[in-house]
Amino acid sequence: MSGLPGSILEVLWSSLTEVLPEGGGDRVQLRTVEEMPRQASNRRYFRLHLDGFVCPSVVLMLLPEDASASEEADEGAEPTELPFVFVQRQLEGAGVRVPGILADRSREGFLLLEDLGVRHLLDARNAAPETATALMHQGVDALVEFQHRVWGMPDGGFAMAQGRSFQASLLMWELEHFREWLLEAGFGLTVGATERAILDAAFQQLVDYLTSQEVRLVHRDFQSTNLMPGKGGLVIIDFQDALMGPWIYDSVALLRDSYWPLDSEVLESMKRRYFNGIRDVAPCRDYGEFDVLFRMQTVQRKLKDAGRFVFIDRVKGNPKFLPYVSGTVDYVLEALCGLAGGAGLARLADLLVRARRPIP
Repeated sequence: MSGLPGSILEVLWSSLTEVLPEGGGDRVQLRTVEEMPRQASNRRYFRLHLDGFVCPSVVLMLLPEDASASEEADEGAEPTELPFVFVQRQLEGAGVRVPGILADRSREGFLLLEDLGVRHLLDARNAAPETATALMHQGVDALVEFQHRVWGMPDGGFAMAQGRSFQASLLMWELEHFREWLLEAGFGLTVGATERAILDAAFQQLVDYLTSQEVRLVHRDFQSTNLMPGKGGLVIIDFQDALMGPWIYDSVALLRDSYWPLDSEVLESMKRRYFNGIRDVAPCRDYGEFDVLFRMQTVQRKLKDAGRFVFIDRVKGNPKFLPYVSGTVDYVLEALCGLAGGAGLARLADLLVRARRPIP
């Protein structure tokens, strides 16, 4: 039925009836199944429309074969529990709004989740562009609340990361991802000794700076497509790759979202709104210091994103993210323009400008 494996269908019925009062399973009917649009993840999602159930629809997350592994590069101990389930339980316990798990059948290859609908924060903005500023305010406030709740835990969220962290080698891997997939595969640049030296110097400068910062739990992809309007505020999804990293990371993911460009005036306003909301729990108390850190993290994160978009096209056969490459590179150049970062970063900007071309 609609691409669902027979083995899943065999277990699905018992999963639905388990969350009903005794005898209620006789009333449940599976009316329709629709596969939801594929994103960058290897996970597949199906919306199940039901009659006689406690809610009219649920979402089935169909897990890939190696569901415990992060689809991003990762470092740390092998998780003993499916990261999505573990992190969801921890966040929910901390009072963070996340989708409810109706049935954990991860051993059989799927989860049943609360259905939050079809609209993300980005969809809400696209439907009513005049509300964009107010909606981004909601996103910033959701991030501030998330960080207050998680960073306010006794261990600052460390246990939630299950031993995983953004170490220097992982940050460097993400930058090499940019070299391999954007510069070489996307722009067709042959990285010779000269270009390699430029990249090595810039990458090392970025990694040294970022790893000198205090680490906190980061969602890793806190952006408009992972925030869904719900009762009582925004609901956070796609949190399974959370780990310890530079505390600035999630604010860059949100405010330099490749799908939601902000002009310079709005960006500055949002950065100050975020900084004022988080300053009592953040390691940084000076806005100028915060701004430099924000720009340095923007360079590292958005170089990785630009490369990732090409990777998803070339390796996963999904070209939907390619239109965002150019704007993402613009973010990097804008951040570099505001940094007095020395010759390494200046030469990186020059290399980007010279290498940039349409991606076939």
